[in-house]
Formats: sequence, C-alpha cells, structure tokens
Amino acid sequence: MWSAKEATASSLCEALLCFDEMKSLAHVYAPAYLPQEFDELMRNTSHLVFNPN
Repeated sequence: MWSAKEATASSLCEALLCFDEMKSLAHVYAPAYLPQEFDELMRNTSHLVFNPN
C-alpha cells in the first residue's frame, strides 16, 4: 500500500490511478484538457493547472 499523501498527474488516467491506488486526489497539470473528460477529472483532482506552454 502506498504511504504518500499527495500525487501529481498529467492526464485523466493518471488522476484515476492516483485516486484508485493511492487514495489521493491528484494535483493535475496539462497544456490542454478534453471537454468530455473534464467532469470526471474534476472529481479526482485537488488542484487543476492550465499550462499555457
């Protein structure tokens, strides 16, 4: 079992992995997000960063 309390992710799949395996909401960062994934991403995210670069 993971002992970390925080995690980062750059996609919905990574955010779901953080939530499922680490029981942690992810700090998510990406240059773009897919509209059809956004609602589910928000449910599994503690912070959302929009990278302009």
